[in-house]
Amino acid sequence: MLDWMIVNKKYVLLFFGFFFFLETSWGQAQGPYVLTGKVTDAKTGEGIPFATIGLQGKPQGTQADFEGNYRLVTKELADSLLITSIGYRTKSMPITRNLQQTIHVQLSATSQQLREVVVRVRGQDPAYRVMRLVDEHRKQNDFAQWKAYQWQAYNRIQVSVKNLSETFKKRKIIRDIYEKIAQVESGRSKTADVVIPIYSSESVSTVFFRKDPVRMKEVIHKKYAKGLGVADDDFITRLTASGYNTINFYQNWVGLFRKEFISPLAKTGTGFYTYFLSDTVRVGSQACYKIDFDPKNEHDLAFRGTMWIDTTSYALVQIDAAIGKTANSNFIDNIQIQQEYEPVASNEHTWIPQQTQVSIEASGLFDQTTGVVVGLTVSTSDVVVNQPKPADFFDTPVEIAADSQNEDPAFWQTQHQQRMTREEQHSVALIDTVSQVPSFKRLARWVDFGMNGGYLPLSKSLEVGSLFSSYAYNAIEHNRFWVGMRTSPGFSKKWLAKGYLAYGTRDQILKHGLEVTFVPSTAPFTRFGFKTDFDIDQIGIRQVDIGDNPLFRLASRFGKLNGAFYQRDIQLFWQRDFLQDFTGTLTLRHRRFNPIFEFRPQEFINDRISIVGPYDAPEASIALRYVPNRLPTRNPNRIRVRKGSTLPSIGLNYTIGHITDAELGPVEKKLGDYHIFKADVSHTLRLGLLGKTDYTIEALYTPSLLPVNLLNVHLGNETFLYAKNAFNLMKYAEFASDRYVSLAFHHSFEGLFTNRVPLLNRWNLRTFAVGKVLVGGLRKENETLVSKYFTNDEIPLSQFYLPKSLGNVPYVEVGYGVDNIFRFLRIVAVHRLTHLEAPGARSFGIRAAVHVSF
Repeated sequence: MLDWMIVNKKYVLLFFGFFFFLETSWGQAQGPYVLTGKVTDAKTGEGIPFATIGLQGKPQGTQADFEGNYRLVTKELADSLLITSIGYRTKSMPITRNLQQTIHVQLSATSQQLREVVVRVRGQDPAYRVMRLVDEHRKQNDFAQWKAYQWQAYNRIQVSVKNLSETFKKRKIIRDIYEKIAQVESGRSKTADVVIPIYSSESVSTVFFRKDPVRMKEVIHKKYAKGLGVADDDFITRLTASGYNTINFYQNWVGLFRKEFISPLAKTGTGFYTYFLSDTVRVGSQACYKIDFDPKNEHDLAFRGTMWIDTTSYALVQIDAAIGKTANSNFIDNIQIQQEYEPVASNEHTWIPQQTQVSIEASGLFDQTTGVVVGLTVSTSDVVVNQPKPADFFDTPVEIAADSQNEDPAFWQTQHQQRMTREEQHSVALIDTVSQVPSFKRLARWVDFGMNGGYLPLSKSLEVGSLFSSYAYNAIEHNRFWVGMRTSPGFSKKWLAKGYLAYGTRDQILKHGLEVTFVPSTAPFTRFGFKTDFDIDQIGIRQVDIGDNPLFRLASRFGKLNGAFYQRDIQLFWQRDFLQDFTGTLTLRHRRFNPIFEFRPQEFINDRISIVGPYDAPEASIALRYVPNRLPTRNPNRIRVRKGSTLPSIGLNYTIGHITDAELGPVEKKLGDYHIFKADVSHTLRLGLLGKTDYTIEALYTPSLLPVNLLNVHLGNETFLYAKNAFNLMKYAEFASDRYVSLAFHHSFEGLFTNRVPLLNRWNLRTFAVGKVLVGGLRKENETLVSKYFTNDEIPLSQFYLPKSLGNVPYVEVGYGVDNIFRFLRIVAVHRLTHLEAPGARSFGIRAAVHVSF
């Protein structure tokens, strides 16, 4: 994914004693007045970001920061402070004549959503003229248009829980945490509401960017993570690297949680926002236009807030942007983004995002759970512009220094004192307190269980599982019991091992598997491995074809298992990243197939022999994959790209092998060679408010004669689950191909339609459309290769029907559905349009899937 400074009683007394001395010594003097305090929500006690604080009847004022804290310095006073914030009632607070005073303010939320008010003076608001000038100066002000830049970055992520319901507070873990906090913080009630921090990570890094060709890299110098669910902080650090320090409001769309929000600085922003020039103010030393912006449709994925534009360069100086509950986002109650820009010291006309703060409030899945607050802070310094690094410097997108695991308290204390408020430091220190609660430790183990795919820790270096695969029932094995073990990051960060044992009560055959991987380098990422297993598989629903779909994989182990076979598989593999976006993989593999059904391929290679019983298939394959802006993942088969990537990923694969009869002697053993060529393209088209389209094009060709186990038998689906990588109205082993081209697409409309329908827009429902087209078939030689399938007397349920060729008619299915039902359910209606004459073919079906998204 540290010893923290704990604010003890002595520190607090000294702190307040110092201010008491200032007040009593200088209280009667004349000079600048300093007013400080915090603006909070009267109901929740949380700070209100960006609240406006002004002197009643005076031009002086200021704005609260991200946590609601404010500081106002003025040479003259008024009788009272006036505090305002969107969505809250305005409040007035009296002021004394003391030079320094602290005034905390609680604001109450308004009972109704504020309506848009547009003030026009003889035509269009002058804010629109300013926005046109911002667009005209976009190229010179957008930091992404520079030839290159680099800066030092401090990244911090903190996760907390808050707003506990009364029912949730009664749970033992919460009572234990409150009691522990009360012990540490004398004077706090055991029942007092408190924000409970559960995770924190920090890193210090250098970010590099080059425009031509577009490349980005982050070198992480120091990092630290602690709290709930921290198992592999190397992995967490890699995933969070460069996450929010590249938010760029000059772009038309701002990507958050795989959603595209229209930027208030977008070229087409006037079609989605209303703008109002509210004032001309100074931000630091810059004279700025203060412009408020609101979405025209509150259910669109758009922001609400204020931005400050420099009056000379028309550059963005600061922006405070918020997304509320009304936007069609899942689990998200509120997102607050504050970004501050500063000119580069070497070039005052070049602006960079000096600090970015993001606060995300997420609600619980059910009413009796709680909300989560995620805070992200990125600070930049030591900026260098237009000095590009060589292109090969970016070959590894994320590098972690060998000595990055810095637990030196002095180092992190310095970072905290420079970059955190005292309240933030105290909050981080509370993680250590919470982590010592026994019930919290038990919860942490369950969280690890869910995040680790159903594995439970046996020790710091060994885990057992997955419990999700521990039992199944089918006609071949009857009761299937499964147990596995694997090493954890505590064992080694270079060596990984996992294995399993499985046993069926009917076939009484012990299945087993073992995989060992060695990672000698992470820059570039390199791994060697050995894998062997002996298990049962099924033609038309092979485990390797199912992919990363645990529910579908589990369902495939139940049922008749028609066309089942035992397979012994041994692999040696080597994988390495090269350049920035390319990965190469070399695999040597030996498989032995032992079909449970009997079969006799006629007219096999040159009429030499017919196979009856087990046969071997040794092979070698080489794969090349291009994934632009790829980020590392635990699973090498899962692709994760850096936010903002717009290019497709491309894969190429070539396999050469030969078939041998396992029961013949060396002279007659080799039956024939085979060659398989495969390619695929995957891409995401982001269309803004129109949603996004994911599509995959796949092609395969083999000129060889192959038995059915080695043919490409297209993945069907006879379950009620919707499988993204399957043909959902195709039966198991219904069609096979030795050449094909397929297209699969999924277009998500997000809330394009449901946002504009009364009642439906309250439920955050989303619509989508899907479609799959398959063109291909079998050559006559492969169609006639297997002529007879009949029942094995010992296991009569093992027969299945011969896969057919598609012929001249493509297979087509289309569908549509509703997403985000109860926040986690997807319902899909699927229509099969072709090959309806096939036995048992269904033209329509309903499928369901668990799908959680923001």
